[in-house]
Amino acid sequence: MNEFPTTTVTLAALESIRLGYLTPDTPHRFDVIGKRSVLPFLVVPRAGADRVIVLSNGAVDHDIAQGHPVFQRSSWWQEIDHHQVYFCDPGTLGVDRLSLAWGQLSRQHWVAYDAARAAQALSALLGVREPARRVYYGSSAGGFMALTLLAGDAGAAAVINNAQFDWTRWMATGLNPLREARFDNMLPDRLRRAHPVRTNALNLLAKRGKPVSIDYYVNLASKHDREVDHPMFIDFVQSHPRLTRNVRIFPYEDPAAEHNPMPKEQTLEILNHTPRLD
Repeated sequence: MNEFPTTTVTLAALESIRLGYLTPDTPHRFDVIGKRSVLPFLVVPRAGADRVIVLSNGAVDHDIAQGHPVFQRSSWWQEIDHHQVYFCDPGTLGVDRLSLAWGQLSRQHWVAYDAARAAQALSALLGVREPARRVYYGSSAGGFMALTLLAGDAGAAAVINNAQFDWTRWMATGLNPLREARFDNMLPDRLRRAHPVRTNALNLLAKRGKPVSIDYYVNLASKHDREVDHPMFIDFVQSHPRLTRNVRIFPYEDPAAEHNPMPKEQTLEILNHTPRLD
């Protein structure tokens, strides 16, 4: 998906582009210039669609990516009925790229706020301005990003699969490179105290204080999801009943898959037929 010409545009200018700029059923690349970073997006307008799915990446395999932006699941674009906006975490690009960055570019800068604004502007470019017709999707680290984008878009919804809610509690092989590269080796406990909403997407949702619509698919055969993330999400729901009336949890058991996302066919069924977009 890197063979398409790229439109480079500031975030402010993106918000003023007119409808009709995009050719239907053709992927379009955008590099959106934010305050401290360039945010890579792939946008697919679908003829006849009136809803948008915003998809975020999980871990990036740099042996395959070779330094190029990755837009996971974008090869499925013709099989997804809705407009699509794919977001590549800029923390996985550049000379100091990481496989997992959770939007953390430095100790001072997190991309979540600019990325949420850009995703909404691209949605508007597709003709979808109403939050109720926008869904954020991601699995694993992509689930974390989906919720951080949702936090800035009251009235939208998220569909997440085996999401990582607090990246400081992820496996050391993914966590430690980020701590070392961008947080001066701060220990996880100190990171949680110093940056409660940057490290934990559920804390960000609670701080925003807006009711959320979330469908959470979780493989309870995955040890980490069963013992760490699923209990964390249950606690969030129980602690914030006013915010979570429209939250649904769909547990399943797939020992072979473990933390990996659901297969393509099941994921497409969810993306195309989720009640959040009906």
